[in-house]
Amino acid sequence: MSINAFAFGKKTLVLTRGSIELLDDNCLKGLIAHEFGHFAHYDTVAGLFATVSNLFMSLIIKVLTDIKNKYDNATDRGIIQNAFKAINDLIYYIFKGIAFIGDLFLMHHSRQHEHFADLFAVDSGFGKELTDVLI
Repeated sequence: MSINAFAFGKKTLVLTRGSIELLDDNCLKGLIAHEFGHFAHYDTVAGLFATVSNLFMSLIIKVLTDIKNKYDNATDRGIIQNAFKAINDLIYYIFKGIAFIGDLFLMHHSRQHEHFADLFAVDSGFGKELTDVLI
């Protein structure tokens, strides 16, 4: 029964049962206007791209982690295995750094998307209604 909503894909808007049952019509309009702001700014497409990119990055880091653990636990490594371990470790830490920077980038843009969706609701004439929902 929580109050929440989200936009998904190009034309799917999801409202929780709590939103429908607990909000009056004006507040519901403010909430929907905010979600339409996500469609208007293509936030849902950007979110899908970010999710798929995150999945691929996670898979790469998982593979690199498995290889790293294998070589970290090995006791009798030769010079070639040590060189391979050093290269793998370097690639691993580069990808971890990229993932960290990517997370910061996504968090920043997520806040911007929310702000612009709020502005869309305000510009559409539903600012007070959205404020009432948020309060």
